[in-house]
Amino acid sequence: MINTKIGDNSTHSHYDFLNFTLVYLEDACIRAHWSWWITKIGSLFIGSIGSITNLICFYLLSSLNTFRRSSYIFYFKFLCITDSICLVVEFIKSLNEILIYFNLTQIFNHNYFNCKLLDSITSSFHLTSAWLICTFSIERCLAVNCPLLIRQIFNITRTKFICLFILIFSLTFQSIRLFFDNKHSSCKSASFEDNHNSNLLIKFHFYIHQLIFLVFLPSIIVLTCNSIVFCKIIQRRHMLKSGNFYSFKINRSRNSSQSRTRHDSIMSNFKKIKSNDNSIISLMNGNDEEFISISTTYDEYCHQSSSFYSNRNLNTLAKIKNTQQYKTVVKKKREIKLVLLMLFSISFLILVLPEALLKVYLFHFFDVTSLLEDFYNIDLFCKNYRSIRLNILFDLFFILKLLNYSANFLVYLTLNTYSKVRFKSLKRLNKLN
Repeated sequence: MINTKIGDNSTHSHYDFLNFTLVYLEDACIRAHWSWWITKIGSLFIGSIGSITNLICFYLLSSLNTFRRSSYIFYFKFLCITDSICLVVEFIKSLNEILIYFNLTQIFNHNYFNCKLLDSITSSFHLTSAWLICTFSIERCLAVNCPLLIRQIFNITRTKFICLFILIFSLTFQSIRLFFDNKHSSCKSASFEDNHNSNLLIKFHFYIHQLIFLVFLPSIIVLTCNSIVFCKIIQRRHMLKSGNFYSFKINRSRNSSQSRTRHDSIMSNFKKIKSNDNSIISLMNGNDEEFISISTTYDEYCHQSSSFYSNRNLNTLAKIKNTQQYKTVVKKKREIKLVLLMLFSISFLILVLPEALLKVYLFHFFDVTSLLEDFYNIDLFCKNYRSIRLNILFDLFFILKLLNYSANFLVYLTLNTYSKVRFKSLKRLNKLN
């Protein structure tokens, strides 16, 4: 620990001395702590691994023809891009700080404009990722409660427009940071200097960005939508066990004309119940009363039923339905959307929100400038600074936030399992045909 005192007869003003202290002593206090090294090494490791897994997930989502026309898959493709940018920015910043610590060549000049630009870009994509999860939660909530309207509300074109609108709004909203200036043009001293623009920037960051747009509104939307989805799932399972559901029996006739007539009658009866939100649409086997519930979206059911009845005869369908591969594929198609919704919602609520809430709490209830009035004793400054910043807790929350942006790896694992099962089913189907 440094044990140096600065004389009282300094010619610097109070703000110059404050700026000098924060710029040159902040890093000395933080780097003396082990959590700083864990944060930087963790940023390098998670940033590199997370970016690679996000790109793999993006390639998987783009390569499978089954997912190309799905609106919810486009959210994850867009989320892979935004999360990768967040991880790359944190990777570059951490690598640059480590190079500065070892007195090596810097990646970029850490001046005032670059600092504000990086903060604006990082905050923009953090906000974009949060609201992509919110829109995906809204889309899944409507899909479960209004399955007959989801295809009209969230088609692939509107989904692209929504994602682009969120990105443009986030970039525009965070570009306000570039127009705020402080007295000494230093990023580290911006939050402590006594001038009007700096105070506006601080309040904008903590109250508008952190509290409202990153904590309050996303939490309400995600929790509400997930609660509605889970309640609807429990309600449908209760109806399924009690027998109050609509069933359509498959007529295994060899006559293709009768099969076509039967299919038309099924679809006509299906349209009659389009206003009933509590119905569960099922395909039932007339012999052993085996049923497969298609309860996620209306377009998924239409796509599956039309492809089966138009491209294959019912004898082939009966053979396929009795295979374990077919049962597994249908189960995966029914569960994959809700599983992804739970994964990303839980990771967002647990990994991202604690850091934002802690920042708002400390800013609102603690006056940082009053605790740092005595800078003459540098040992005292380091102790106060550590108690204010809560380095260990902040660094832990920072690592958790980076893990959230690497959570697309879970999507990769889920879709990889689903794709393997589907490929096996397609091979089985070709043999039967």
